[in-house]
Amino acid sequence: MRTLVDISSGALREVQDMYQIRTKKAAIEFALNEAIRMKKLRNLAAMTGTFKDNEIMSQAELKEMRKRDTSRVFSIY
Repeated sequence: MRTLVDISSGALREVQDMYQIRTKKAAIEFALNEAIRMKKLRNLAAMTGTFKDNEIMSQAELKEMRKRDTSRVFSIY
């Protein structure tokens, strides 16, 4: 999506330098994704202590879920 915005060149350059990001577009996308990630982490932290024991997976359930999760499987070959 094309959007015209007026962004502080100093802040944009600082993000690019800090994270070795080459393009302005990539720096903006990175910053937006980081803002989303941080908000999700804050929401998760706010839920600490709010689960009942029966809502939490057992170790066996967690291991089984990880076996089925193919997104974690990768190869360097």
